[in-house]
Amino acid sequence: MIRVQFSRIDINMTEANRLLNLPSGAVTRLVVETGRDVLRAVRSETPVMDGDMRALNAMVLRVRPFRHVMARIVNTDEAAYWVQTGTGIYGRRGRPIRPRQSRVLRFPDREAGSGFVYRRSVAGQRPNPFMLRGLIRGTSSGQQRWTILPGAGVRALR
Repeated sequence: MIRVQFSRIDINMTEANRLLNLPSGAVTRLVVETGRDVLRAVRSETPVMDGDMRALNAMVLRVRPFRHVMARIVNTDEAAYWVQTGTGIYGRRGRPIRPRQSRVLRFPDREAGSGFVYRRSVAGQRPNPFMLRGLIRGTSSGQQRWTILPGAGVRALR
């Protein structure tokens, strides 16, 4: 057993503040590098139909001196939330999607290439937690530890 006893610890607060709070400090660099890795992983996990959702992934860096340095990965596409959490019977309400004003829902027929398909209700879309998978893949270097609590979109994580 090794026992170490300290009677006094001197901390150079100028160096500690420079390390922690400056935009060019080591902490900010680590957050930016990790954010870029996560953004790259999220982009590769993003489902592609026409490319819009993948193009709208971005990283926002927020530095608040003496408080926190945060990299936030966002997707501003309208449909990203619904792809992430699921819709209809797979979403939060757990009910099929029905029309509100008309008697039927109308969708373009992709198989035929032209025309429309009409339905009275649809089951919805299963959750595809692509941002969560990107977070896990982008931070797999071992420097970060995550606790992922069950919530919307986490059930379908594979």
